[in-house]
Amino acid sequence: MAESTTPPAPANLPAVPAPLEDRERSVLAQLAREMDAWVTFQGLRRQLGVHQQALSRTLRRLEADGLVAHHGKGYQLTDRGATALRGHAWSPAPADPMPVLEALLPPYVAPGDVAAQLARRWFGGLRWYAQSEGPGETTLHWLTEAGKGRVSLRIHGGALTLEVQPDPADATQGFSAVRPVLAALAELYGPAVQKVDLQFRGANGFPLT
Repeated sequence: MAESTTPPAPANLPAVPAPLEDRERSVLAQLAREMDAWVTFQGLRRQLGVHQQALSRTLRRLEADGLVAHHGKGYQLTDRGATALRGHAWSPAPADPMPVLEALLPPYVAPGDVAAQLARRWFGGLRWYAQSEGPGETTLHWLTEAGKGRVSLRIHGGALTLEVQPDPADATQGFSAVRPVLAALAELYGPAVQKVDLQFRGANGFPLT
């Protein structure tokens, strides 16, 4: 696992954060599940089922208290936020995702080009969620429309890994959702790959159609 890139909070804040409200705790817990990721506002809203204005107010308070950091890519838990969350019960991140595709990048495709082309895009039933950075790798995350399944593309060195966390209520949905991402990757690889009808299959043999 990549070393945490959690940003520090500003130095001119009280040593002890104020007690957390329920919604603030929910937001911090969701960001803690995505420790190295910058999570989008809309991604948080879908995951938490919170009204847009209420979430906006909560995030402003958390940012002012130095508990979250805000960047053009989204929101991330700070070290101060992680400290404030200690002692509060919250469920950990889901189980490790299942790999669907592992491939080497061709020499004419740079890892940064993949991230630049695919980050912040929506694909069919996939909604852009977050981007995480670690030493030598970038991971892009999308959620299914219902918000219960996830597709992630990990770009590491000269290779990439496409992974899925299916919706527990519909295990086939997450595997079907990767199809548009595969098509986008085929465009990056070039015409030779686009002409091949690759029948990728996920765990338990679910077709990616």
